[in-house]
Amino acid sequence: FILIGTMNPEEGDLRPQLLDRFGLAVEIGNEIETEARIEVVKRRMGFEQDPAKFVASWDEEEELERKRIVESRKLLPEVNVSDEMLYMISDICAGFGVDGLRGDIVMYKTAVTIAAYEGRTEVNADDVRESAIMALLHRQRRQPFQEPSLDQEKLDEIINQENIGQNNSRESSESSGEQESSSDDPGPTESDQNDEQQDIENQGDSESFPDTGKEEIFEIGLIPKIKQLEIRADDHKQRTSFGRRAETNSASGVGYYVSSRVPKGKLSDLALDATLRAAAPLQKYRMNDDSTAVVIKSNDLREKVRYSQTGTLIIFVVDASGSMGAQRRMVETKGAIMALLLDAYQRRDTVAMIMFRKETAELILPPTNSVELAKNMLNTLPTGGRTPLSSGLLKTMEIIEREKTKDVNSLPLVVLLSDGKSNVGLDGTKTMHESELQNICEEFKFRGVRTIVIDTETGYVKLGKAKDLATHIGGTYITLEEFATQNLVNAINQNR
Repeated sequence: FILIGTMNPEEGDLRPQLLDRFGLAVEIGNEIETEARIEVVKRRMGFEQDPAKFVASWDEEEELERKRIVESRKLLPEVNVSDEMLYMISDICAGFGVDGLRGDIVMYKTAVTIAAYEGRTEVNADDVRESAIMALLHRQRRQPFQEPSLDQEKLDEIINQENIGQNNSRESSESSGEQESSSDDPGPTESDQNDEQQDIENQGDSESFPDTGKEEIFEIGLIPKIKQLEIRADDHKQRTSFGRRAETNSASGVGYYVSSRVPKGKLSDLALDATLRAAAPLQKYRMNDDSTAVVIKSNDLREKVRYSQTGTLIIFVVDASGSMGAQRRMVETKGAIMALLLDAYQRRDTVAMIMFRKETAELILPPTNSVELAKNMLNTLPTGGRTPLSSGLLKTMEIIEREKTKDVNSLPLVVLLSDGKSNVGLDGTKTMHESELQNICEEFKFRGVRTIVIDTETGYVKLGKAKDLATHIGGTYITLEEFATQNLVNAINQNR
């Protein structure tokens, strides 16, 4: 295959099937130590002043390296890999969840090469470890948004366990005796249990809720598993963009054939079965003395109506006010957003993110196909201040209208995460903020903006502001607790 690489993060990652074709991968970082940076600058300046002299100054080291490589190639066929080392290679690949056997084979060959380069004829654990770092960096199974990296602590743990297991297999009789003696080890005393219980109580007493007036950045909470959301475009518009979420009429010859229609303009996709059915009742009036079996005229022609899947513009409108910091609700909210981002990643959706807090709303992520950027924005999303809900909804309508000018057939889906407790208007004051919010909600409903309101309010006593907001906006209401259940899928389906 041919790989064309770019530095555009919107291109996304390569599929695992393609990554597996690369033998080795290395991480290249920038030099941060002062001495190393100075040396790089000196060498660069020396090369620019006299390239020939600079190259000649490295001739001796280059020749030594050349001879070492030649000798390594001669030694390579003599290098042996013991069964213990082969077991270690397979255990490491299994421990990191590597699919297929190409990783095992590449590690084997790399370990042999390293041993030959070091002038040895026997592969050891250090060779296996070094080969794993290069062979498994890009092969281990990872989730979307997870940066490629190899957990070297886990690697060392697997190698140590393998070494211990090999030693135990050689000294099985002694190890069995040691296991019997270790069974006499006494359990924790009553005093130890009391100390542990006291530590737990002290930890619970030290917990406190953050100050809602204070700006704070919360981590991303547990990511709930949700079923993929299916959306149907009911406007009957033909679309050419590709995706994996919304079903829509196809404007090209791609998609599955669902029905037929009289062509509008030039016929491009003939529906032969429908054309024959349209012409069949008129054949007895059209037959003549020639040998034509079926006479078809222009008014009999039918074209195919195809359905295909297209992407969706998902706009996350996130309440980042101080109330979201109470009881660390933002942690769970970020986990819910991450679940939707994972779904958007798999369905090739375009995502955007709007944050509203203090006195205004801000588009922190313009519409992009890189959900990785959205994840990075979510990581650094601050919390604190008042709740300018009207500004958040108004900013959302602006983004939708802007995207409509670029693509009139775009399918926006607004996901609003808030408790619905607005307390500041468009002018930054509390004056008329409720009436402003009601007018904006009516505009949302009038335009038919597809909206899902996820209520982040928790606790036994709830004001139900988010539910009222969903009713006024013409959207679908769901609580954060119901988010990870089938109710979310039902909510989407009801809002088609």
